[in-house]
Amino acid sequence: GQLDQSGSARMYGKAKVEDDANALLALKSGISNDPLGVLKSWGVSGDPCNWAGVGCDRICRSGEVGIRVTSLEIKSKRLEGKLSAEIGRLTELRQLILEGNKLSGPIPWQIGYCRRATVIDLTDNQFSGSIPHEICRLPSLEALKLSGNDISGTLDGIFSSSAAWD
Repeated sequence: GQLDQSGSARMYGKAKVEDDANALLALKSGISNDPLGVLKSWGVSGDPCNWAGVGCDRICRSGEVGIRVTSLEIKSKRLEGKLSAEIGRLTELRQLILEGNKLSGPIPWQIGYCRRATVIDLTDNQFSGSIPHEICRLPSLEALKLSGNDISGTLDGIFSSSAAWD
């Protein structure tokens, strides 16, 4: 792996924190209105771990250690726009919490690539359409919160009973 100025490994395998940064910048481009300037810090420094609402952690895979984006939490900041398909590039994301914004359109099926997600909270937005079946295949998902949206369809019989659904 490569080392940054602090000496910590910033990558493992093919995926690295710089890839996560590019994915986050693609997500930012899907936001049409950021009235509180929450995403202003995104892209200013190359390290997404310093960006508002972004959490990182040291991850070890196949014997290599790297820093990766593991959480995205932006609650009640009046963000408007779409949740980009690029969310699926955040492969180490554990928590996606975008509750209380004004995000609209469908939930992208690429969210199914966030295989390590334990919490997805999209409560009180303006999402529409059906719940992507790919969410059903997230092996670590413990909580899926979608109330307060215009989402159709049902979760009956799709998920195991061990998770909490709202």
